[in-house]
Amino acid sequence: MDYFWTLEIPTTATEAEPYFKDSLLPPGRITEVRVIFIPGSSGTAKCRIKHNERVIYPTNPDEWYSGDDIMIEFADNYPLPDAQNKIILEGYNDSIKYLHRVFVGLTVKPLSDVLYPTFFS
Repeated sequence: MDYFWTLEIPTTATEAEPYFKDSLLPPGRITEVRVIFIPGSSGTAKCRIKHNERVIYPTNPDEWYSGDDIMIEFADNYPLPDAQNKIILEGYNDSIKYLHRVFVGLTVKPLSDVLYPTFFS
């Protein structure tokens, strides 16, 4: 299942007090991650992804993704073991004039696909 969010980061969001949006995801594994910075943010918009309260992307918990007109995309195999997994998207904005949008997408394979993959159809 693919999940997509738009993170509209206001100018008031700071690294110490980031803007956030959360969602509950079912058990499974995150197999793909996409973070898209549209043209215009000039690297002033920052974003990271948490599972519960733990930073999972970027994998260095002290870092944030940023960019301008770039898509960060990669495969992963991160487990979501709980019946309800809280995913938190956090962002802050170094711009004092404009809010910025970051698009985030996650692909989650259900546990049934992970435990019993289909090799033949």
